Amino acid sequence: MRYLRLALLPLVLLVAVSCDRQPVAPESDAIEESPLFAAHGNANKYVWEFQFYWTTTCSGGAELDVDFSGWGQFMLHNGKKNVELNVWHNAWLYTNSGGGTFRWIDTGPDRYYHNESGELIVSVTGTSTASGPGRDEVNVGTMVFNVDTGEVEFTAGRGLGYLDDMACEELT
Repeated sequence: MRYLRLALLPLVLLVAVSCDRQPVAPESDAIEESPLFAAHGNANKYVWEFQFYWTTTCSGGAELDVDFSGWGQFMLHNGKKNVELNVWHNAWLYTNSGGGTFRWIDTGPDRYYHNESGELIVSVTGTSTASGPGRDEVNVGTMVFNVDTGEVEFTAGRGLGYLDDMACEELT
């Protein structure tokens, strides 16, 4: 019986301490949207859906129509080290005058954080179209950039060159 009382003591203390607490509820059920981000998902995740069109010219003069579409999820953090996590799904569809197509998919997370010196760092992982040395080359793997200095700090994976060049080679 003595052990039963000892086992129940934490439960009794928990109930006694929580009795004066009021339930927490949101002030409003309304979800705010900004012009750029739709308020999908939970309170700290924003989703941007997009679609752009343009024409690119290959070195031989052939023109390709480009349909660039996709979405990004942006999750902001209030921590001192972790700042933001962005998850991307982008698709490029190149089309030549004969109807031939070249498709490229860019997926993966971009993680923003502060290093020990307080500088902002981004780690890009996956199939990325803006991760090469000039941030305009295709890389499949991981690249880490110092946003404050503009320097590439780490590279792992396979660099494939420029996306427009890859599409031109395939379609011309």
